[in-house]
Amino acid sequence: MSAGQLNKGGSRNPAVRPDNAQDISVSGSSASNSTAIPSGIEQLRIVCTIDCRYKIGTDSVTAGATDVLLIAGTTEIVRLNNGVDTHIAAIAEDAAETGKFNLAECG
Repeated sequence: MSAGQLNKGGSRNPAVRPDNAQDISVSGSSASNSTAIPSGIEQLRIVCTIDCRYKIGTDSVTAGATDVLLIAGTTEIVRLNNGVDTHIAAIAEDAAETGKFNLAECG
C-alpha cells in the first residue's frame, strides 16, 4: 500500500513530510523539540534509537518515568490535538543512555 491510500479499516496511511522532521537528543533529562509543530498537523511519525518515554503537549511539556514507553527502533504514528499539541518531550528509559528521537510531520 502506498502512502495516502486507504487501508482495510478505511483510514488513510499517513505520508511522512521528510522536509519537516526534527531530532531531539535524548538522555536522563527530559528534552523536547525546539521548533513548534504547526497548527494543522494531525499526526507525527516518531522513532528513537534507545528505549525512551515520551509525552505530547504544549511548549512546557516534560516527559517522565510514567509516560508512554517507546521501544528502541519502533516506529509509531501518534495523533495530535490540533492547535494544542505543539511539542513532544522524551526522556531515556535508562538514565545512563543517550540517543536520538526523531519526529516527522505526517500529512
